[in-house]
Amino acid sequence: MRKRNKRLLSLVTFLLLAAFLISACGGGAKTPASSSESEKTGSETAIDKDQFLNVNLGDEPPSLDPGVSTDAVSFIILNDILAGLTRYGPDGKIQPEIAQSWDVSDDGKTYTFHLRDAKWSDGQPVTSKDFAYAWKRAIDPRTGSQYAYQLAYIQGAAEANGLTPPDPKDTKKYPQGDKDPKYQQDLAAFNQQADEALSKVGIETPDDKTLVVHLAQPTVYWLGLTSFITYLPVRQDIVEKYGDQFATEPDKMVYNGPFKIDSWTHQSELVLVKNDSYWDAANVKLQKIHFDMIKDITTPVNMFDAGQLDTIGVPSDYIQTYKDKGILKTEADAVTWYLEFNIDPRNPNKAFQSKKIRQAIAIAFDRQGFVDNVLKNGSLPATALTPPSIHDQEGNSFNEKWVGKDLFPKTADVEQAKQLLQEGLKDLGLKQMPQVTFLAGDSETAKKYSQAITANISQNLGIQFKLVNVDFKTRLDMMKKGQFDMVYAGWGADYDDPETFMNLFDCPAGYTSSSPDLYTDKVTPGDWAFNDPHWCNDQYTSLDKSTQTTNDNTARMQAFAQMEQILRDEVPIAPMYWPARNYVEQPWVKGIVRRSTGADTEFKWAYTQGRPNS
Repeated sequence: MRKRNKRLLSLVTFLLLAAFLISACGGGAKTPASSSESEKTGSETAIDKDQFLNVNLGDEPPSLDPGVSTDAVSFIILNDILAGLTRYGPDGKIQPEIAQSWDVSDDGKTYTFHLRDAKWSDGQPVTSKDFAYAWKRAIDPRTGSQYAYQLAYIQGAAEANGLTPPDPKDTKKYPQGDKDPKYQQDLAAFNQQADEALSKVGIETPDDKTLVVHLAQPTVYWLGLTSFITYLPVRQDIVEKYGDQFATEPDKMVYNGPFKIDSWTHQSELVLVKNDSYWDAANVKLQKIHFDMIKDITTPVNMFDAGQLDTIGVPSDYIQTYKDKGILKTEADAVTWYLEFNIDPRNPNKAFQSKKIRQAIAIAFDRQGFVDNVLKNGSLPATALTPPSIHDQEGNSFNEKWVGKDLFPKTADVEQAKQLLQEGLKDLGLKQMPQVTFLAGDSETAKKYSQAITANISQNLGIQFKLVNVDFKTRLDMMKKGQFDMVYAGWGADYDDPETFMNLFDCPAGYTSSSPDLYTDKVTPGDWAFNDPHWCNDQYTSLDKSTQTTNDNTARMQAFAQMEQILRDEVPIAPMYWPARNYVEQPWVKGIVRRSTGADTEFKWAYTQGRPNS
């Protein structure tokens, strides 16, 4: 679940997801009791006649366009309203969705999907062309999808996405900007080049019910990615009809998933209703899901206690209360929260050009004290980027088996931190540490946590911070543009493999640390993808590429372990904690499937049984 992925996470969303996410070995999920099981005998209570859920979404979904969406809030909704080729079932195993079946070539590089007879909410058939169009649209560099790299496994996709359009802001080359004749000529040439590259991407549609995909190399976890948000289908006619307004309102999109959007009051509430056109609608019990967008902590708790919300994430101040009631549920999750340092030399604050200053802050932060005294929710101090709930190809915890030690200290090493800080300042010719702009969310929880983090570092190192608390969408935009010195960020796994964390900090495609134009406007914010620190390390990127060309478990995990060590040595980020998920749900809530990777929450199989007055 910025999860993020799921990629980018807001803290409000994190608390919401605590009501949803449950981690399990191998990326699976705990299997809920199904409605069919509860209806086996007449002596058991029948499910409620009125099937609905009330949930707090916490934030406005930044984007419901699956081709560009990157955040956990939007992913929750997109997973409900759209259906991909596959979907993970309640048992955590991949199962057919729009693809009724598939064949895989002996070399593991060609997948042939056979689509079922499925329809969009307007009655039009779901075809292989809807998938091909959606995937190529995300790959297309003109779309600006930060998640295009999730499609780079497909033959030709990385090459097409790596093309760079001419920049009208390059006034030396184009004095008249986008009106310059030379720019128009170069743009036309680029468009032709991009179209040709996209035509060579390994996606074929022999007919409306057959989709053939050629991978660049065998990839052990690729089939599971076909359930991921960026792989969801979209209709070309709908995208072209609404243009920039696509997916901004309920009537500016179509749906092929279990639900569709009935109403959307921006920044306030979003209501889903059952999609009767969904191919498996017979197995969808819920008729409606009402999502609120409440940012404060207390209101959802009060609403849950009053029976007005059906499930909530539990803030730390209320954990003991629900524990005493015997209804608190706590699980680990495949998420890491960390500090990011703005290493871009264009940043006016030059302090973070010093590796020693970054190292000083990383070891001055008291991780154990933070989880014990601030979070107080069972979270663990993060001693590396990849959390223990991520596994290798044999089912072992990557962190425990392959990293095997604390790369970052659980408790602060203040004396060493002070020494590193002074050495770093001396190297830069600075007499004192400049004030640091610290970017974080604007929810009550985000403010509380960011204040505690900066106070802890300030106490140990004497650094002065300027807190900037903004809404989730603004924070993502500022992170992308590098408008921060340090930022409090979180990442949730998209799939159960270390790659989902490690590829965050690769150099931009086609660039190395010695590229003369690496830190110029030629490299757009989108080129950095989720590498918010703008950190480029050739060895790190090379190691990551090596893991993408082999299925050898030992070779891949050893490379990832080396990458973790490079992160510790260079410190573009400082891992802080691996969160626990604390949640409660009303006794009548059944069948919500929760996961630590991929799509966060499955409402497809949810229902209620025994709701008062229902």
